[in-house]
Amino acid sequence: MFCINQQSHGYPASLLELTDPPHALYVRGSPHALEKKPSIGIVGSRHMTDYGKRTLETFVPFLVAQGCVIVSGLAFGVDAQAHKLTLESHGTTIAVLGSGIECITPRAHDSLGRDIEKTGAIVSEYPGVTPGGKYTFPARNRIIAALSDILIIVEGNRTSGSLITADFMQQLGKDIFAVPGNIDSPLSAGPNFLIAHGAHPLISVDDLSARLGFDKHPRGNVLSDISAEERALLGLLTHAPTSVDDLCTQSALPAHVVNAALTTLELKRAIRHTSTGLFSKI
Repeated sequence: MFCINQQSHGYPASLLELTDPPHALYVRGSPHALEKKPSIGIVGSRHMTDYGKRTLETFVPFLVAQGCVIVSGLAFGVDAQAHKLTLESHGTTIAVLGSGIECITPRAHDSLGRDIEKTGAIVSEYPGVTPGGKYTFPARNRIIAALSDILIIVEGNRTSGSLITADFMQQLGKDIFAVPGNIDSPLSAGPNFLIAHGAHPLISVDDLSARLGFDKHPRGNVLSDISAEERALLGLLTHAPTSVDDLCTQSALPAHVVNAALTTLELKRAIRHTSTGLFSKI
């Protein structure tokens, strides 16, 4: 664990754009994680639904494959799942605490925190075992916003802390992407509200590719280097569109592994993703 203040080498310059930047930042893990770009903030409901989980399984592996750092708050639900999927995809993630640097909150995420700091970083503006409180968790959202180049909101009601993070992003003049949902779903009320007030609707990886300048379809024959999971799915796919659920059943692979492999195969132009959410060989 180490501490960097506003005069220290390595203090993120983006934090200085805040009206009240942290006087110091306590860090566990790799200092280089704070320097990697682009960085994508992902926040959302603590009561994540299957829809939210599927959304993360689509976008997080894609972002990691493009070299992005994932920033979130280590809370239950969307935050924790974003961290986990990043680690499973061999990416770098930053967790911003609303409690002291030595006091992982929630305590149930101690093990996840230790995994994060092996390759990424855990950061807090609070020293030691400072307990989280009514004001510390909203305050940490400004750090998530400052460390992120863009923000993705995945589920949340109208009073969700995710909307506080979105407010900070707006103050910083940064882009917000929100995942739209059913108008009768309470957990889609937050993202739908943000979209109605100017946030970008996040529909597919194309939306992120366009904003971040990613090449969704790299040139050349890249199928000489594919994983066992990608090879297995290629063997199952035909020119007839197939659903992710069917591929999970046929391959006996978990959904997040299938989604990650399909994203990679799509980037390699080996398969196509239809407008109805199905996949087939090209």
